[in-house]
Amino acid sequence: MRVSIFPIYDRIFKLWRRRRFGLFVRVLSPERNQSLLDVGGDPGFWAQYPPILGRIDTLDLYLRDRDKNRFPEHSIQVLVGNGCALQFADQSYVAFSSTNRMCLKIIGACQFA
Repeated sequence: MRVSIFPIYDRIFKLWRRRRFGLFVRVLSPERNQSLLDVGGDPGFWAQYPPILGRIDTLDLYLRDRDKNRFPEHSIQVLVGNGCALQFADQSYVAFSSTNRMCLKIIGACQFA
């Protein structure tokens, strides 16, 4: 009999992401007139929550999902680029996040989540 850990991992991962999103909202208090850059992010992550920001740009090394109509209630743009060499002007975004940390106001206070 084969046993798989993936169903257990999937539940734990979903709970962890929900808690991390709650921390993001509490710490940042995002507003509809703000934009967020999610380095290495997945548009589907943001689409599972109510829209809390005016615009969300996800940046990755390769193009993931270009269908702008996939999440019509959200303003999510998928960008291609290198998260280690961002090409954006200072203060272009209120915040950016990565898988392991949330950084406020571009290179501001970092809080590990």
